[in-house]
Amino acid sequence: MTVAVVTGATGVLGGAVARRFAESGATVALLARSAERAEAFAAELRGDGADAHALVADAPDEAQLRPARDEILGRWGSVDVLVNAAGGNLPAATSASTRSSSFRQRRSTTSSS
Repeated sequence: MTVAVVTGATGVLGGAVARRFAESGATVALLARSAERAEAFAAELRGDGADAHALVADAPDEAQLRPARDEILGRWGSVDVLVNAAGGNLPAATSASTRSSSFRQRRSTTSSS
């Protein structure tokens, strides 16, 4: 059994990734901030014959991830695949502007070498 955990599973990218793992026969743990949306998506995947489970957690919040991690490991013992698709559309989930500009500076220096 392959266990795939997808954060941001109710988003466009995370949902597509989770669906593909489910279609491939993996057990899929769907992590999302909204319990309602996660459960609806898990029910949809289960309706298609998948082994899908909804878990609530805000990926940038470590305190919320711990119970999800404990549930996943308690249920399946290990994780084979982890896809972090959470936060792509949230400004708080991106790098600070100073870090971004620093990265761009390092990148342009490295690229011109």
